[in-house]
Amino acid sequence: GLNNPLKIAGNRALHMQHPHIVESSETNGVECLRNAEYMNFLGDMHTQKAALFASMVPSPSGHTTGGAHRRSDRLRAIPQKRATKGGSPPPPLASFPWEVLYVTVHCVSMPSFVSENRSGTWSMKSILVSVLVGLLVLVTSCGGPAEPALKGEEVTYTADSTTLKGYLVTDTRFQGKRPGILVVHEWWGQNEYARRRARMLAALGYTALAVDMYGNGRTADNPDEARKLSGELYSNMPMAKARFEAAMQLLRNQPTVQADELAAYGYCFGGGIALNMARMGEDLKGVASFHGGLGTSNPAQPGMIKAHIISFSGDADPTIGADKVAAFRKEMDAAGADYRVVIYPGAKHAFTNPDADVLGKKFNMPIAYDAAADKDSWKQATVFLQDVFAGK
Repeated sequence: GLNNPLKIAGNRALHMQHPHIVESSETNGVECLRNAEYMNFLGDMHTQKAALFASMVPSPSGHTTGGAHRRSDRLRAIPQKRATKGGSPPPPLASFPWEVLYVTVHCVSMPSFVSENRSGTWSMKSILVSVLVGLLVLVTSCGGPAEPALKGEEVTYTADSTTLKGYLVTDTRFQGKRPGILVVHEWWGQNEYARRRARMLAALGYTALAVDMYGNGRTADNPDEARKLSGELYSNMPMAKARFEAAMQLLRNQPTVQADELAAYGYCFGGGIALNMARMGEDLKGVASFHGGLGTSNPAQPGMIKAHIISFSGDADPTIGADKVAAFRKEMDAAGADYRVVIYPGAKHAFTNPDADVLGKKFNMPIAYDAAADKDSWKQATVFLQDVFAGK
């Protein structure tokens, strides 16, 4: 009703921001927009919307970044300009026109918009009209369904006669071509965690492929087996390169992928593999390494790295000490790479994996999940992808 305290509070908030177009009636606790100025207000809200919501987006702090060619740490709203290449990420929460919906429903509820019957109460017809108008604004302004419509499928490909089994994910809300992201698994193999990250990327509007670096979809359920499988590839980079390139080709061939716009996300073992692929000059727009190994036996040569790089590590990770971080920065500077290093105080190895706590206790490993570092690294990597595909 008109005396709803939520509506009154909302109206007073509007009055504080726009006193020139809101007038109050304190006698009955009702605040209404002037009908004559309603349309102008609605237009103004659209032009101010981005700035208003941008001020509400927190920026990361407390993290050490480095690199001779650092990118901005500022979190930005995801730009809506990928449509020129056939696909676009879904609009961020900040782009939803909450204020438009509120003002529309508010105004159609005013006496000047709603008729009253002889008893002074609203007619059912008027109430229905108010609801329908609000729903119309919701549907026409939203820009697409609120929930992702993900389609995941098993895919098979080969490299040097080895069968590889990947997991491809798209969001069927989007038509046409879009960038493709390769997700390189932890040393446990291409398991549900890698697939979940692929689904998260697909929900952002990309086509994502969780790759199989071990062959035949093999996974490890204990550190000894994981160490053996990952060691085979680390000691044979040509084989690792062949398997990575086979995954790249599979992704390029997808009808939903812009073939010249690929990037890679790597976790743990996969982060080290993705960084090594960048060192070897793979044609990637970007590489994001999450608690991935920074060392290499084949340092990048000047001018060899094509990809923009961002690396996320924890300073409590014994596998990535301060000496390795310093050596990595020195290597990237010498190679002329465009890179960033983000260090999270207190974060251990595998900080993005919610299962790390259980696995750490089970196998007495120095790994642990860190929710804050996981959330922040994902946000920063999301902006990183937007930047590299926008050519920034």
